[in-house]
Amino acid sequence: MPNYNGVWSLTTQLQYRSDWPVFIPELGLFAGTQARTNFIQYVTITTTGDSLDWGDLTVARQNTTGCASLTRGVFGGGEVSGSPDKTDVMDFITFASAGNAVDFGNLSLNRAYPAGCGNGTRGIFYGGTNDPSYNVIDYITIASTGNATDFGDTNQTRYGSAAFASPTRAVAGGGQTQGGDRINSIEYVTITSTGNGTDFGNLASSRSGVTGCSDATRGVFFGGDINGTKQDKIEYVTIASTGDATDFGDLDVAREKASAAAGSVRGVVAGTSGSDPTSIEFVTIQTTGNGTDFGDLSYGGNDTNEMGAASNSHGGIA
Repeated sequence: MPNYNGVWSLTTQLQYRSDWPVFIPELGLFAGTQARTNFIQYVTITTTGDSLDWGDLTVARQNTTGCASLTRGVFGGGEVSGSPDKTDVMDFITFASAGNAVDFGNLSLNRAYPAGCGNGTRGIFYGGTNDPSYNVIDYITIASTGNATDFGDTNQTRYGSAAFASPTRAVAGGGQTQGGDRINSIEYVTITSTGNGTDFGNLASSRSGVTGCSDATRGVFFGGDINGTKQDKIEYVTIASTGDATDFGDLDVAREKASAAAGSVRGVVAGTSGSDPTSIEFVTIQTTGNGTDFGDLSYGGNDTNEMGAASNSHGGIA
């Protein structure tokens, strides 16, 4: 094939049309629901509007999580119907085309409520629970398939945490312990190495069911639960530093067990329990302020919390 330089005739353009690069927009995918469904739905992060159907997970489940590269999204763990009800399943999609997920491999342990993130090469899975909760950290190479490998340990057992990443660091914060105690701690690892989590700082309050996403420099935490009350709090951290989270603004809808996906500019958060369960909203990550309405989830009805999320344009890929 010739290079792309110069002026091409129409005949030449048509001859090599199949070799032209394909533009893929910034996509945010949401997988599974609290009703243990196999739905995968998506939004284009740079626009607004309701979600659209993408395809199906290989195993219907709730409480799964996601990580992604520029080309693939991987969903891992969750809770399924039957016994045992926690799963170690991982499956993946390819962002270039909508369709059903394909088997990737297995996590090191069956678990629900893990927290996923990563850079363009590695996916990281923090914690989770299968009565008891775990302090394990797993990693995968997103471009391959196979089972997860031990990375190290979190600095405390946690599940229902938020996680996001820059190209170098993976950060997890909030969640709860097996005893039900809410957590305000934030920790991080260096993605290209292996080892245990290191203290980063704290959220303003201890809460579970928190979600998060990031661009390359700033990570944002959304909502959560404090003693059964959904929260509208948004906080942020600068990923390359350490320290406590800073107030960002308020969600348009108080949320717990929501899901978040980031583009290069925006963070999109979707789903919750209770009122307004299908609502989607967004923030501009490098500013501060309240959430703005984006649209609605089209699949899942009143059970749109506890979804896994993945995007092809989050901060870990930058």
